[in-house]
Amino acid sequence: MSVALFFVIFLVIIFLAAFAAVYALLARTSIQKNPLFNNDTKLQKSSEYLLIAGVVGWATIGIIIILIILYLVFGFETIMFTGSWVVFLLAFVSIFLALAVGILSALAASDMKSSPNFTDKGNDYTAYREAIISSIAGIAGVGLIVIAFIAYYIVRLNNQRIERANEKRGQDFLNQIESLKVQKELQDKRLEILKQQQEIRQLSQA
Repeated sequence: MSVALFFVIFLVIIFLAAFAAVYALLARTSIQKNPLFNNDTKLQKSSEYLLIAGVVGWATIGIIIILIILYLVFGFETIMFTGSWVVFLLAFVSIFLALAVGILSALAASDMKSSPNFTDKGNDYTAYREAIISSIAGIAGVGLIVIAFIAYYIVRLNNQRIERANEKRGQDFLNQIESLKVQKELQDKRLEILKQQQEIRQLSQA
């Protein structure tokens, strides 16, 4: 998986987080239109959940944008290797926040359904549908974040394997060169010894 594909994944995550946040806030607006909203604790609680989900969704987007800015400023290698703890801290927080959006929206939808004043039509139905969409988008964002970092680990391990293989090939090549040098030195020494022996024989014959 290339760096460009990581970048695309994070853009998709931003879209899903924005989608989840917007739909959470839309659901809150819709459920507040229920004429008995002010007297229904279940609907009020669902509205609170949706407000928190919306705020958390935008916070998730902010963290992911920070990750992208770090990538653009420092580069993939610097971020992923020398500053990996920063990346993984931000990634963990973004996973937690995206999951929180999904859970909060799901809780809001559940509270709506359990309210005696909830009706499966009009603004109530719209609010419930929007809360479900927000929940799905938030959880999908979590899935993509996890996939992105699993893929990063796979890429990193593969790069390390390739690097080790290249180092081994380089070392083997150096060893071969060294071996050839030793063989040549031994051959030169043998030729020198043979030459000295020939000179000795010639002197003895004279």
